[in-house]
Amino acid sequence: MKLGGDIYPIILAAGYSPGMLDVHTRTKRYSKNWFQIAVYNCTGLATPVVVLGWEAEKFKQFVPEGVEIVINKRWELGQISSLLAGLNEVPTRAPFMIYPVDRPNLRRKVVQNLAESFARRATSCQIVMPMHRGHAGHPAILSSSLRKELEGAATARHVVYRDPRRVNFVETSDSSILRSGHPVRRKNLKSGLARAK
Repeated sequence: MKLGGDIYPIILAAGYSPGMLDVHTRTKRYSKNWFQIAVYNCTGLATPVVVLGWEAEKFKQFVPEGVEIVINKRWELGQISSLLAGLNEVPTRAPFMIYPVDRPNLRRKVVQNLAESFARRATSCQIVMPMHRGHAGHPAILSSSLRKELEGAATARHVVYRDPRRVNFVETSDSSILRSGHPVRRKNLKSGLARAK
């Protein structure tokens, strides 16, 4: 089996956010839309599950072929509802990756490093997450043993940070693991613009 081939990416794109209005646009770096980038980054993993919700019929046309598409009609209940909807399409004993689609600048190498770290993790480790300058981000890989916890949780965050001892943070120089409005990303952007002048 290929490294990471048993990890199922769950690409979350169900909730409303201003950024979702750009999900179909092609980025300068990859010349792909956000869905295409996320699926490409997950090359070598199991078949991705893409969860849509808000404006699902509008966005479905931008999702590449070869993935499972799930429509979460209860997307307004929050990200956890979309994650659970996606998990319904994942084999019970398979590990899975939580991958918010609004990381269009994320590099494939980050995903590969996470998959490799998950494959080599200690038995006590159930979660692998990227970290940039002390700040954790996405995507995150979770063991199948955490499914029950997620089913009873208010948010996935509650499960991820419940016990730090079961989390392995993988350091990366790539700030795109953080949400677009994160202070670290804003600082990096300003520094890059200053250097470009």
